Amino acid sequence: MKKLPAILLAVVITFSACTTGEVEKVFVNANGYTFKNDSLITFSTLVVKDGKVQEVGGDALAETASGQVTDLQGKTVLPGLTDAHAHV
Repeated sequence: MKKLPAILLAVVITFSACTTGEVEKVFVNANGYTFKNDSLITFSTLVVKDGKVQEVGGDALAETASGQVTDLQGKTVLPGLTDAHAHV
């Protein structure tokens, strides 16, 4: 039951990114995790455009990104397809 808010947040981000005529969306103050080349990457800012994650980064990205900003208030984000057997 503790995972339900994180799952719901992922669904909201996915569907909000799938609208047409879309502006860039910037999600800040996230507790984010993703993988790149089998390495775990943590981030606090997520940029989505045209339904795709464009970039993840830290506070510097939040300061330079433009678009509709949403404060995630420290909620956990796991964008994209994640290997179901990865250990975090």
